[in-house]
Amino acid sequence: MKLSGGSGSSWGKRSGGAALRSARTELKSCATLNGYQSLPDDRTMLVRAAPTNRLRAAVIMLHGYTATPEGEEAVSGWTGLMAGTDALVAYPEGSPTPYGGYGWSTGAARFATTGTNDVADIDNVISELTRDDCVNPREVLVAGESNGSGLGLILGCNRHTSSLVRLFALAIPAVDTHVLAHCKGAGPFALLVIASLHDRTVTYDGQYPPGLAPFSPPLLWFEEVALRVNRCEGLETAGVPDGVHYWYGHCAAPTNFFVADDGQHTWPGGPEGAGGLPPGRFPAAEIAWCASGLRAIPAPVDCTHIDSLYGLRR
Repeated sequence: MKLSGGSGSSWGKRSGGAALRSARTELKSCATLNGYQSLPDDRTMLVRAAPTNRLRAAVIMLHGYTATPEGEEAVSGWTGLMAGTDALVAYPEGSPTPYGGYGWSTGAARFATTGTNDVADIDNVISELTRDDCVNPREVLVAGESNGSGLGLILGCNRHTSSLVRLFALAIPAVDTHVLAHCKGAGPFALLVIASLHDRTVTYDGQYPPGLAPFSPPLLWFEEVALRVNRCEGLETAGVPDGVHYWYGHCAAPTNFFVADDGQHTWPGGPEGAGGLPPGRFPAAEIAWCASGLRAIPAPVDCTHIDSLYGLRR
């Protein structure tokens, strides 16, 4: 692994499972990380983390189609939210698109790249973070935006990857029947979906002009995954600040859906909108952090307050 723009982990690398467990036991200091790290297959990820004296939680943020790690950092606000804590934020880079920027190979009819194994890529990201960057293997959150949310759903429906991640938080998700096909035979996994009512790219009602390949309406595919994969029963709904919350009375894994009544096709509640779109007020990052149950020192969010406002089911 190579790191530019910052220092690597201050604890030594060892080979073998027993040595790795010993290294974690003897861990005393984790360095500041601020720059790009290399991954297999010529991939990279942007990593931000303050020093800590314990294994840290990690947020892996998957960018949208034609976006970049730096752009996703700007619109999602994860780096700012985690500033002052010991949590790590990683922004992996997908493969180049014909229109500039990067994307993920999800199989979707639109807004997706092809020809790469991005499930394996994110498995590599998790491996790098837990092996070299002092990340607790039981404290990983994967979040995604648009095309990145499509990949996030595929990762959740992959039994191996889902066993490595505490929560998949998917905003303005670019999901169609091709993406959903990956969930056939999947096991339960913790899922949070956030859609935007005024999204004109992935429309909430699933209506598109003739000849344009449609994405699945977010609430409809969420219900399908909730029922068939997470074995949920008893859909309920309630109004929350700047949106509506949908959940189930009984599920095999935590399953939450929100629709934000402001914002458009950009990460909800971020510090700025992609392409100048309004991000609105809905606090997607704060809700995702609280839904994950991850821990950081100090805590970046008052999750008791978030829970009381948004009714998260865990």
